Amino acid sequence: MSAVVKQHINRKFSLHGLMLQADASKYLAGLLTPLRDDAQKTEWLKRILDCVLKSTLESPIVTRAQIESAVNECTTGDDEGDEQMMLQIIQAFEFPRFYFSAERKKFVSADELKLAPPTLFDAPEEKSQLFCYRYDVIKQRLLRHKLFTTVGAYGSGEAKMKLHTVEYLLTLKSTLSDAIALGMVVQLKDGKYFLEDPTGVVPIDLSSCRYQSGIFTESCIVLIEGTFVEGVLRVKAIGHPPIETAENSRLQFGNINFFGGSQKICAKSSAKLKHLEEQNPNAMFVFCSDIWLDKSETIEKLRLMFVGFEDCAPVAFVFCGNFLSTSYGKQSFQKLTEAFKKFANLLNDFKPLLKASKLILIPGPSDLCSSVIYPKSAFPGILRKHFASIPNVIFSTNPTRIQYCTQEIVVMREDLLHRMFRTAVHIPQVAVKEMPSHLVKCLLAQAHLSPLPLHVSPVYWGFDYTMRLYPVPDLLVLADKFESYNLKSNGVIAINPGSFSAHEKFAFKVYIPSTKDVEESRIAD
Repeated sequence: MSAVVKQHINRKFSLHGLMLQADASKYLAGLLTPLRDDAQKTEWLKRILDCVLKSTLESPIVTRAQIESAVNECTTGDDEGDEQMMLQIIQAFEFPRFYFSAERKKFVSADELKLAPPTLFDAPEEKSQLFCYRYDVIKQRLLRHKLFTTVGAYGSGEAKMKLHTVEYLLTLKSTLSDAIALGMVVQLKDGKYFLEDPTGVVPIDLSSCRYQSGIFTESCIVLIEGTFVEGVLRVKAIGHPPIETAENSRLQFGNINFFGGSQKICAKSSAKLKHLEEQNPNAMFVFCSDIWLDKSETIEKLRLMFVGFEDCAPVAFVFCGNFLSTSYGKQSFQKLTEAFKKFANLLNDFKPLLKASKLILIPGPSDLCSSVIYPKSAFPGILRKHFASIPNVIFSTNPTRIQYCTQEIVVMREDLLHRMFRTAVHIPQVAVKEMPSHLVKCLLAQAHLSPLPLHVSPVYWGFDYTMRLYPVPDLLVLADKFESYNLKSNGVIAINPGSFSAHEKFAFKVYIPSTKDVEESRIAD
């Protein structure tokens, strides 16, 4: 029996690229063999493996001393540390940097690649490099899709579809009727579109192509099928690259913490965090957008909201801008300061509630003191001074990531649909209420929060990775001035809270992590 357990242990460690020394394997098998329940053995092995992965390993060979240290950590526990890690608000400039290495076929951290930290004013080559990084993320995902993987025993057959580079197409002297290419749609000349990948640029003819579902804009990376003739790719069909679920991404890359936070490994791998999540079935998050603090009725409705939650405090209130209903010109900063002061006075009446909940404030696209370039920094200190005596008020960036136990939440405040329509190559001919599903498909397929030309949606070149959606989160909050919605796609729940204003009857959304349900809420008159 011990030999079977030892074989199982070695196989589990090898899946993460680790090899146990003989005495380490024997020691661990001796600890697990007396456990009669297989589920118990699996649970303890997972905990010990998590502890080993969190430690600093100088080589892939794991010693007995390292196993003993991991076992001691599991048995003594660290409940206080896990309590602190239950909720983590991760600012955009704190997101981890990972880049895909085609040679090593894995994601590698910027530290391992010894890359210099990005700055707000990076070198010009970073501008083109950011699109290559976007392309690499999508291509590595696409090549694992069943249409592009080899078939037959041990992968000895041929793939159903073959991907061609632009460079290969440009070298052809004859017609290729079944050309399939992955690239970015660009408009280099007025009214003329091209397909660009890291190897070159080729003109494309979209006059008779068939579009799949989703919104297609300039700078989107698309999968194209067509005929290459006389130097032009005549497109028959165009679609977004297939979306990959978070589970499949992690099966490929293991417990890498792409999301961020204080943990070295992905929160999904933590048995303790999963246990804490199950112990809090009533936990919830409140999401609001367009909190117009210059309107007296908004302050009144917020008071009613806080009164309603006094007996069942949520984990966090997430309030997104804009925080003013309109621009006041030269007086805008004064108006915003006065509005925040009124809001702080309101919060002073609810300090017991805020001791049990976090209040996260995220700037909107029209808020002052917030850059027009993504990622947008949090509100400056001069606007925070009114909240100094109020507990748990957090001023965060746009976008923001929230990790609650094992669940990953991404929040972004931007009028995305409006921006995408401005540069759309194709807009689906569907009812307006169906448009959000096409928007969400586009973002998940592009693995990016803003797959738009930089002149439409500017991004700090070196910080483009902060807009990445890979692996996909559990909850995607796209706060938009568009009407509210709640939909599911590829294992992702996508919501728009709607405007917390009179014309939307002060709508907001409540998310319950234990059941992954979203409740539509309003504050009635």
